[in-house]
Amino acid sequence: MRIYNKNQFVQIKGFSLVELMIAMTIGLLVIAATLSIFISNKQTYTATDNISRVQENARTAFELISRDLREASGTPCDSGMGPGSIISVLNNPGDMWGNWLNTITGYEAGALAGSAAGTDALEIKTGSASLFDVTDHNAGAFAFTLNTSDPHDIVAGDIVMVCDFSRAAIFQVSGVVGNVVSHAAGGAAPGNSTGNLGEAGNQYTFDTDDHATTLGRITATQWFVGANGRGVRSLFRNTLRTTAGVAAMVANEEVAVGVRDMQITY
Repeated sequence: MRIYNKNQFVQIKGFSLVELMIAMTIGLLVIAATLSIFISNKQTYTATDNISRVQENARTAFELISRDLREASGTPCDSGMGPGSIISVLNNPGDMWGNWLNTITGYEAGALAGSAAGTDALEIKTGSASLFDVTDHNAGAFAFTLNTSDPHDIVAGDIVMVCDFSRAAIFQVSGVVGNVVSHAAGGAAPGNSTGNLGEAGNQYTFDTDDHATTLGRITATQWFVGANGRGVRSLFRNTLRTTAGVAAMVANEEVAVGVRDMQITY
């Protein structure tokens, strides 16, 4: 391009259309390469982050399951007390609540309600670590009196274990008034078959001298793989809870997302 003035010609050089198109093409290629590297790095980061999350969830799940398994069969009772010394007065004592001879139960191929087809599940029972001293036991009135200096959170419907140095009993709390916990017959499911806590339905009075008797909840957990409602499976943990006087396993504690299967070898 030339510009003329009265003094001189001034020549200004620019880009031709072909040169401009080549430069734009090279620029687009550079931008595309940069975007490709960015997307590749992002995908790598996402994959690494997902693997880290899976590993973290797996570690958490294994730790929680291991903790429950280590605590299975634990009781507040004397360590030398055998399973035969534990009496269950619950209705259907052979079911999950009262069967203390089988505190770890396995379910095969989706047999546990809520578990996915073909997956195994675990059910674990133990005595609670939260214990309360019993200061008096009126066996005739089916009533334990707990230490008033130790506030408790026992409610009617809780499934509990009470024991001294020679005997233990599993029952469902029929009523709570202040620090008095009752163990009368009947009640919400499963309910007590009798208010007596001795063998063969006989009356037994627990020793309350020198804090010999303690009372605490039964803790039950179930581990299984099931659908999480979002199109994939997750690892779930059910726990035993009492709601409105009824003890039942409560579901929907989602522990780890993306767990497709669980197989257990006994």
